[in-house]
Amino acid sequence: MPDEPLSFMARLKRHHIFRVASVYAIGAWVLLQLANSVFPDLGWPRQSVLILIVAVALLFPVVLVLGWMLIPPSKDNPARYSRWQHLRWRLGSVLTLVIVVLVVISGAFLWRVNTRHARAEAVAKAHAASTPITTPAPPVATGIPAKSIAVLPFENLSTDKANAYFADGMQDLILTRLADIGDLKVIARTSTAKYAAHPDDLKIIAQQLGVATILEGSVQKVGNQVLINVQLIDANTDAHIWAESYQRTLDNIFGVEGEVAEKVAVALNARLTQAETARLSTAPTQNPQAYDLFLKAEYFTGRAYESFKASDFEAVVSNYRAAVAQDPKFALAWARLAQTESLMAWSASPVFGVNRGPLATQAKQSVARAEALAPDTVATQLAQGYYHLYVLTDLDGALSAFRAALALEPNNAGALYGLGTTYFHLGRFHASAEAYQKAALLDPRNLNILVQLAAAYWELRRYRQAEQVFKQSLGVDPTSATFTSDLALVHIYAGDLEGAQAVLEAAPTAVRAEFRYSWTLAYLMLCRRDYGGARHVLQQALSQNLDDRSRWTVEELFGDVEWAAGDRQQARLHYQRAATLLEMALKQPQPWARINSDLGWVYARLGRTREALAQAQLFLKNMQAAKSVEREQGALANLAAVQAQVGQVDQAITGLDRLLATPAGQFVTVPLLKLDPAWDSIRNDERFQALLRKYSNNTQTMTAGTSELVPAA
Repeated sequence: MPDEPLSFMARLKRHHIFRVASVYAIGAWVLLQLANSVFPDLGWPRQSVLILIVAVALLFPVVLVLGWMLIPPSKDNPARYSRWQHLRWRLGSVLTLVIVVLVVISGAFLWRVNTRHARAEAVAKAHAASTPITTPAPPVATGIPAKSIAVLPFENLSTDKANAYFADGMQDLILTRLADIGDLKVIARTSTAKYAAHPDDLKIIAQQLGVATILEGSVQKVGNQVLINVQLIDANTDAHIWAESYQRTLDNIFGVEGEVAEKVAVALNARLTQAETARLSTAPTQNPQAYDLFLKAEYFTGRAYESFKASDFEAVVSNYRAAVAQDPKFALAWARLAQTESLMAWSASPVFGVNRGPLATQAKQSVARAEALAPDTVATQLAQGYYHLYVLTDLDGALSAFRAALALEPNNAGALYGLGTTYFHLGRFHASAEAYQKAALLDPRNLNILVQLAAAYWELRRYRQAEQVFKQSLGVDPTSATFTSDLALVHIYAGDLEGAQAVLEAAPTAVRAEFRYSWTLAYLMLCRRDYGGARHVLQQALSQNLDDRSRWTVEELFGDVEWAAGDRQQARLHYQRAATLLEMALKQPQPWARINSDLGWVYARLGRTREALAQAQLFLKNMQAAKSVEREQGALANLAAVQAQVGQVDQAITGLDRLLATPAGQFVTVPLLKLDPAWDSIRNDERFQALLRKYSNNTQTMTAGTSELVPAA
């Protein structure tokens, strides 16, 4: 009689599959608990535990099949037992191969994830066991100081990506502490922000930043536990100079950034003064909540300075304020808050669309708190400097504060930038260029610094140096229409129209679509007296969806083209359209300052002499009130153009003479006076020609000029 077929459950019992599943589940649970405890101690990321969980889950059905195959059924049925043996050897060989492949793939993947983190701790242990911390760094390439370092963004190893701020803030605090060591050259955060946490091309990055060493790090925050791995690498040889791991809780993490900075300084044989050692050993706060909020504010600061969006700046301010609410004696947070509020007050209307008054009041209060708590720190001096510069427009006060900051920390890029900006507004362009140049060495990819350095060279009529810096700016942001336009304009102001044409022709497609590019191309064509080409470019620009400011700028230039071409009727049509838009904009609560300048020129061409002079004089008055020599120069150049147009030639010549005798290269140059049709009304006047002859040697070409150190891109 044939055997009755067994049910599926009976078959599982016969092969003891339920026991196999139970044993596997217990073993897997124990393994995962062990991994969850041990992996963080090994410095392995949380991804390692996740990989293990996935592997355990995938192996579960494989184990069940193996149990079915390898655990023999009872021998009460010889036929079934024989079939089991036959099947066992056939499937066993296949499954063995599958298991081997899975193990190899899983092991390789796990090794790849963990290798960098394991390497950091292995190096740390090796150095601790066999190499003293004072081992000098290997020699570096000529021209790059051995005691120079860039801190790359720290990798966030937390499973919760919302903890990215913690890694970013920790990197910034360590960088700030390193910058406090006068014997070190430390690259600012702005220039390192775009790099990966653990890049493969360290040597290239180090050359771009001008440093000999790189500090890499990772941060893992799980609940109250924090694991920080840092490693100092010789960029030329990729050899590890020093590495260490720090396992802390949020309650005792204070001051770890000072410990890291001090050990890096010792590893690089940097000299530490008593004051620097004392500052490194002082934690900014002992309040965990305040510390955490401060790190969030630092994270949003990086985003805000990149995006320049109101929402990002509001996040910065709200987190700083929350930090000082938790710890009212948190001087560093008060200082950073004051600096941010001062910048926001300076940019309030045009950028953030808010009232400047409340921001200025808040900045004043924050500066006062920082001064009361820590008057002699770099952070407080910076806060004072930017408050005097941006809020009070007190250039002497700003100069004093930035100099005090640099006395404490000579290599502070922020203080050098502030000093350069103050000198720039004072009209001390040589000193401004020197300060910006030093700042650019410490922050070589900071576009704000590069733009201001180029502007200082431009003012000094050092076109070759300005060209080099604008090219460096394009190396950082090749899709910038502003940098492309400014580079072309530098060539035009130097009288090099072919060079300007080459710059514009080399621009990428994305840049060519921008309004700023179209305006510059049309202006170049106007200077070349190519009226047809300029018309074509401007007609295309007007067909685009322009805002009012761009539209009146195009209409104004279109009027200039038609005027120079001799079609005064068409010119007046364009000027009238520009005037209508300008007059509407002038009625806004807080109009753009340059409206008076443009309106003065348009009125002059429309024959409205009295109104033209009134607008030009008002623009000059407003720029003088701004206490900026550079802005006043722009207003004087505008007034001279209006005066020349309405027949006040003597006054125009006097104004041009004054500008040509001083560094005012962004507004008046001899080549530009020869090329720009705006001066055609007095071009044949002997007084104008005498002025050109007088200053014919007071200019530099694009191929000559004083050699200057410009940081490599």
